[in-house]
Amino acid sequence: MVVANTGLPDAKGIPDEMAAPMHALFDTIPALAPVEMSAKLQENEHGAGFMYWIKYCDGYPDLVISDVVSLSALSANGAMSDAEKAAYDAPFPTEEYKQGARQFQSLVPIFPDNVAIPDNRAAWEVLEAFEKPLITAFSDKDPVTAGGHRRFQESVPGAQGQNHTIIKGAGHFLQDDAPDTLTKTIIQFCQDNPL
Repeated sequence: MVVANTGLPDAKGIPDEMAAPMHALFDTIPALAPVEMSAKLQENEHGAGFMYWIKYCDGYPDLVISDVVSLSALSANGAMSDAEKAAYDAPFPTEEYKQGARQFQSLVPIFPDNVAIPDNRAAWEVLEAFEKPLITAFSDKDPVTAGGHRRFQESVPGAQGQNHTIIKGAGHFLQDDAPDTLTKTIIQFCQDNPL
């Protein structure tokens, strides 16, 4: 298993009584413009960075998909060509087509009272008994999943003794920012762990 720039939030370490204050904080967060939202996401003040991301996608009036991707597309210094922007925007010609993109991140269970928390806890129980090889390949410039590799490395038996990596100079979209490095990492992992 290769785990890259992801997580399986289960509210570990967050008491149930924090749900109400967290919801109250979320209600006060504005839907900021992309650059301002990205700064808040990276600052992650009081652990609320991801809340800014959810609010932006849900409530910012002019959601442009290429703007979202370019916030994390670090290849070529974050500059996307007009053709690349057009390609990312093509599947989303009107607001009607953007509804999935607007709601997807709100499904991430960041509040301890989220209905998905029990399922994620059950998934962690499975992972904590997973003995097949597992490697983490996270990037160094993704504010959303920064540090998420540690729990996989520490909790999953199959992660022990593996050659985990932090991919340098890549943002959230590893497949765009560092495809060669990610591919080499996966190939080497498969070679190190033959069937």
